[in-house]
Order: sequence, then C-alpha cells, then structure tokens
Amino acid sequence: MNFSVLMSVYEKDNPTYLKEALDSIWIQQSLKPTQIVIVEDGPLPDKLFAIIKEFSKTAPVERVKLATNVGLGKALSKGIEYCSYELVARMDSDDISKPERFERQIAFLKKHKEIDVLGTFIDEFKETTSNIIATRKVPEKNLEIKSKLKVRNTMNHVSIMAKKNKILISGNYKTMFYFEDYYLWARMFMNDCIFYNIQESLVNVRIGQDMIGRRLGLSYAKHEINFYRKLKDIGFIGNLAFLKAIFLRLPLRFLPKKILGVFYNYIIRS
Repeated sequence: MNFSVLMSVYEKDNPTYLKEALDSIWIQQSLKPTQIVIVEDGPLPDKLFAIIKEFSKTAPVERVKLATNVGLGKALSKGIEYCSYELVARMDSDDISKPERFERQIAFLKKHKEIDVLGTFIDEFKETTSNIIATRKVPEKNLEIKSKLKVRNTMNHVSIMAKKNKILISGNYKTMFYFEDYYLWARMFMNDCIFYNIQESLVNVRIGQDMIGRRLGLSYAKHEINFYRKLKDIGFIGNLAFLKAIFLRLPLRFLPKKILGVFYNYIIRS
C-alpha cells in the first residue's frame, strides 16, 4: 500500500534533530514510505538545507519550497497538495518514529478501510529516547474519541496517518496558532470522519526545555480564545461549552510554570 509522509521544516529547526527525524522515517523503518514531502517553510540556513539535500539522494523526497515563512498551518496545507497518495502520515522535524510505526499503521488500515484518521500513543522524551518522561495516551475507538474531542485534543497529531481526500473535503489545514491539528479534527468530526487510535506508542516526541512556558501568558490565552471562538462559529461547540472552556482553561495560562507542569502531567495526560 503506497503512502506519503508530510513534514514541515523552518529556519529555527535543529539540524541534528532533523537528521534523526528523517532517518527514523526512512533508514530505520521496517516499511518505508513511497513518498516524503518536505515543505521548506521559508528560506533555510545552510545546515538544514544540506541535510535535506543529502537525504534526498537516497529517499523519495518531494521538496516544496516556500518563499517566505507562512507558519505550520499554511505550510501543511500547501504540502498536502503535493502528496501523491491517499494515505498521508504526519511527521515533525524533531521527533522520532519508532521502526515499526508505518508497518503497524498500514497493516491496521488494510484491515479497517473505514478508518479516516489513525493515531497512536506517543512517548515524550528529553534528550535521548532512553529518557522517557511520559506517555500521552488517547482514547481508542471512534465514539470515545469524538465524545472527548470537545473537551480536549484526543489525537496525537505527530502520530497520525490519514486519508488525504478526507482532509481536503474538511477544509485542509488552516492557520490556527497552537491548534492547527485540533481545528482540523473538529472539522473532520463534523464531516463524519472515522477516527481510531492504536493503543501503543509508535512515535517518540521530543519535549523542549520550555514546552510548558509556551503555554503560559496573555499571547497564548488570546490564541486559545480565538480557537474556541472558531469552534463555536462552525457549530462544533455551543455557547455553554465555549464559556466553560474559557473559564476553565484561561486561568491555567497565568499559573506558575511548575503548577501548570503538574496539571499537564497528571491530568491532561491521564
């Protein structure tokens, strides 16, 4: 079964991490992708450019070069247009797919052709994959995924393999800072797409030094309000759910970093 991998790279990405990410989806995979679409989101420094150029010598890479940095949502929406196959796997430029990831996902989708979006658990690590900090578990079946989707993001974006056509008819990726994937799931939900999560970790996700810090402050709070307002505008949530989300989530953005970290570790990931 043919499939594409979609990745976006921009100027601030770490060259070492990028090479590890690329190797994990090609050299180290038991089932290799048919196509790897790399969106160069604006001009790249020489080190990143060299890594992609060298990788392209042996892997089936389609490079999509954008003149300016447009952000993740627009970069992915452009990149998916270049994906030649119906199945598209997402990959971030600093994470590591486990060797059996694609083999496990393709085998599952061959047996369950009704599934439109297939995700997995993810293992979060610091520095090396031997230092796993947490596992982000998500609901398994479609009804549970959808019932909880209005409360929290129930798909691990970096782990998904999805049908290109279903993404496109749901409006494709859009600019929605910090929430590009969640916004797409909501629209796919409204188009009656079928979701499923394999109940094992198939991607190692790198945790940045200030992951929690990026979820604090007025700027993040404004983006979060805008996101939930959009969900209300498209009819995904009602007025009551909108108010509930705002009153429950906004105070978190002004907590001390350590307290917010505890909240994420013991509540969000549980």
